[in-house]
Amino acid sequence: MRMIGADIGGTFTDLVYCDMESVALAIHKVSTEPDNPSRAILQGVAESPRRCGIREKGGKKLELQLINIAGFGFDQMTRLLQAQVKKAGLSVKITSESFPTLAATMNAGKQNLGDFFYFDLDGRDALYATLDSSQIKSGYNWAHYSNPKFDALLAKANSDSSGRAQAIEGAQKMAMDDAVFIPLYDLRQLWVTSKDVSGLKFTQSGYPLFYTTK
Repeated sequence: MRMIGADIGGTFTDLVYCDMESVALAIHKVSTEPDNPSRAILQGVAESPRRCGIREKGGKKLELQLINIAGFGFDQMTRLLQAQVKKAGLSVKITSESFPTLAATMNAGKQNLGDFFYFDLDGRDALYATLDSSQIKSGYNWAHYSNPKFDALLAKANSDSSGRAQAIEGAQKMAMDDAVFIPLYDLRQLWVTSKDVSGLKFTQSGYPLFYTTK
């Protein structure tokens, strides 16, 4: 809900604009037209949302739907993302859901943004589960990312052992270039091995690849 208060003066009309959902507040001043004071109010109403950074299209503010995973510690990060996106002029409405209804909502694609986490030591399996187009309706591809070239790289990683590492790296870079995910934080990892171990490599996401390890 949005509220606007107006004070019509002889020289200026002062307006206070408040967006109750995003808690955005703006104070705006326009020149009063003595012959028709209502014009100043209409002008101020049109300009005030832009003063507090909320973009509009067709008279409606641009709003994104963000689904927060309830009970997994994402609340503060979700609020942080809401504040960051607001700087770009977009309002973010947060809805919290928990499993199992969360998965059905995400698969249906009702969200524009959503919290996400996934753990898998195998880079190809993690990419397949979260970004392969076959996983949109029933898997964990909650971003609804669909890229045939990406799918082809994962298929190659699954069938070509000699080119697996290169295919996985190419798929990771493609997902990063397409900005499928917005990384907010990462955990430091410490890997300790014997001095006799060689050939250990890591993916761009920090997971180890053991295919060339000796």
